[in-house]
Amino acid sequence: MKKIILNCVPPFACNMPSPAMSILKSWLTKNGYDSSVIYWNMHLYKLQSDFVWNKPSTFETSSQLGLYVNYMLNKSKDSFLINCFKKIIQCSSPRYLTDDPLYYDMHMAKFADKMDDVIDTILSEIDFSETLMFGFSLKMDGWIFSSIVAEKVKKIAPEIPILVGGISTKEKAKSLLENFTQFDMAMWGEGEEPLVKVVEMLKEGKNNYSELINTAYRSQEGVLFSENKNNYYIDLSEQDMYPDYSDYFKQKKKLKLDIESILPIEGSRGCHWNKCKFCYLNSDYRYRVKSCVKICAEIKYMMNKFQLFSFEFLDNDFIGADLNKANLLIDNLILLKKEEPRFKIVIAEVITKGLNHSIIKRMFDAGIIFVQIGYESTSHKLLRKIRKKNTFASNLFYVKIASLYKIPLGNVNVLVNMPDETIEDILESIDNLRFLRFFLNPIYFKHMLIPVQVDSSSRYYLEVKNKTSGWTPSALAYDFLQNYILEKDHWIIFDYVKQSRHYQWETFKNIERYYLENKHTYSIKKESGTIEYLEYINGRKISEFNFCEDSVDWLILCYANDMVVSLQDLYIYMRCYLSNNSIDKKKLQSAVEDLMRRGLIYHTPDFSEIVSIINTSMI
Repeated sequence: MKKIILNCVPPFACNMPSPAMSILKSWLTKNGYDSSVIYWNMHLYKLQSDFVWNKPSTFETSSQLGLYVNYMLNKSKDSFLINCFKKIIQCSSPRYLTDDPLYYDMHMAKFADKMDDVIDTILSEIDFSETLMFGFSLKMDGWIFSSIVAEKVKKIAPEIPILVGGISTKEKAKSLLENFTQFDMAMWGEGEEPLVKVVEMLKEGKNNYSELINTAYRSQEGVLFSENKNNYYIDLSEQDMYPDYSDYFKQKKKLKLDIESILPIEGSRGCHWNKCKFCYLNSDYRYRVKSCVKICAEIKYMMNKFQLFSFEFLDNDFIGADLNKANLLIDNLILLKKEEPRFKIVIAEVITKGLNHSIIKRMFDAGIIFVQIGYESTSHKLLRKIRKKNTFASNLFYVKIASLYKIPLGNVNVLVNMPDETIEDILESIDNLRFLRFFLNPIYFKHMLIPVQVDSSSRYYLEVKNKTSGWTPSALAYDFLQNYILEKDHWIIFDYVKQSRHYQWETFKNIERYYLENKHTYSIKKESGTIEYLEYINGRKISEFNFCEDSVDWLILCYANDMVVSLQDLYIYMRCYLSNNSIDKKKLQSAVEDLMRRGLIYHTPDFSEIVSIINTSMI
């Protein structure tokens, strides 16, 4: 039986098996087909690093994609672009600028030749007479390297079909075929069943491309689309199928790569929210969740098989749409952690809305080291406009609890230049930094301003397509590769950003810097039924408040301590707590407003979310 050659390409990281290729390999095996995965990223790992002299670069192009951009420019013989790119490379190691100025030209040419040698050597080991097809994933700029290898394959064996996937929309699939003649078919959306249909067709020697699923293909009339949509989505909980990571570990061993590997876990696929205006990553992916039993069984299987204990959850939201299921999973992961203390989850992504103190703490107990929370903004209004499920209040609460347990969040992204952004949103973002004053920390938690990325599949595209002035390609690599792509397809294949931002974002950065450089702390102590609150900057007392233990103010702070609550929740609680039921809702609202003025509470304008900034459990 002829073999399917799957390809994991740069810039995919080398410390993890490809989730997509590993599950596709298992699915092909289940359907009776032989396949293998070539990890080009590992084969080129050392060369990629040597190209930038084994040190981080100021420019992302030269550190991640530079080797491959250099190769394409070298083959193009475009002297102007080669010279432009040379300046970027010179930044990585400027020491040759004066004593050997021709060094960089030789360096770039030499590494293009070395890359040729690596690719040619790997391809020479393939028996093309026993190869049914090649498959590439073009996600995360994979099209750059894939186009290079595919072109070489076509020169060796032009009759072998090349299928590309990892594509979000049919329009992008069409554009990729129109721009790269070395690709024969392009598939969008989920790949398991559509891939099997392609393999079945090729095995039977047919050319009924129109009957494929979610696939663009070439014909005499140009690029056409198959007639069938994907109506079959694999069951993630299927007990007898695990991702096949064998090719990854075989090649890692053969190449003697000294890299600490982590294993991916797909706890769910798609996004249960899928409403964020800036996101375009979940097109044609149906949301569903893998069962808790299957997740834990898979983790145990992988730990036993590979003696590796570090995992990464790939989910858009580790918690998901069902809190009961999430609690069950967390409980089982805690048990697994007790059975195998080396087990850890190095990263997971979480939507913070609806989380309470108990869930967050138990996530850490389950071995989660780092959580990405989809933060995006410190403006409540802007988060609503861009349709995030997270809110500033829910993010603030998560930051508070993570800070309590010294769990780092690192640099969290604040998106700027969104089409919805107004000066009022920026000013609110600045004001809300005050409520983060106890948690901002140069190591554990700070903000990074990131321009929003837009392409033709983004919900934002309709808002910017007629006013694209000021929008530039998001990656420096794209600047050097624009000539490879038809101009009409630039917004389809490239992501774009608007680099210039409103001057008030500099105010945001400066005020955040003040909080980062000046440590804000507080103390709470109780004596004779009185709560004393003291606040300090760099150890100097700046404010003092006293509360009676049974005062409305203190009860508000306590009730909003371990979860985000609403004014209605608070009102019901107060009526139950106060024996005479004497609380007035307007007075309760005034008390909340006063606590916010003092910087102890944050509430939304409609009082639907209220959260205590301080930890009342300290006493």
